[in-house]
Amino acid sequence: TLKLALFGIPGAGKSTAGQLIQDYCVDLAIAFHRLKLADPLYEAQSCIYRVAGRPLSDFYEHDGELLNFLGGYIRKLNPTALSDRFTERLDSILVNLSRVKVVQSVIVCDDMRRIDSEFLRETGFICVRIIADENQCQNRRSARGDRSLSSLQDPVERGLDEIRADETLVNNETVDELREQVISLIRRLLGV
Repeated sequence: TLKLALFGIPGAGKSTAGQLIQDYCVDLAIAFHRLKLADPLYEAQSCIYRVAGRPLSDFYEHDGELLNFLGGYIRKLNPTALSDRFTERLDSILVNLSRVKVVQSVIVCDDMRRIDSEFLRETGFICVRIIADENQCQNRRSARGDRSLSSLQDPVERGLDEIRADETLVNNETVDELREQVISLIRRLLGV
């Protein structure tokens, strides 16, 4: 199982790269799974919006300020809460893959932050940095309709430069160009 952890500033294209990896795996009939460390935060965000009488139409809609607050507060209550939930889901996927004797599979975590980088590396993930121009990232975040934009100065968003990248993708041009980089990376890492 190839395990990839994507990281970069908000709007760099982590989710887009994750989707491109998924598309490529589907085309080659390679088992694919996407895991987000922040899934519990999206669950909490969804509950808060529902309680406020403003239910979200998309589970993964971004309210950057709220998600960063929730992440900080949950980690304050239990520093390993997100990694524990992630490990449970990862273990379940790996058991299922071995049960059905899958030959090749790819698991992508497309929301790694500095605070989770060592945990993911120790879990066998390859750290893939997505680089993009900061202005383009800001435009992408605005274009996707985030409820609020997280600050790049938020503690959760800082420290990305401290993560040692095993691989790098540059997302300053078109989606097609990013797709070419993704395909090249996956082919090389899987040996296909």
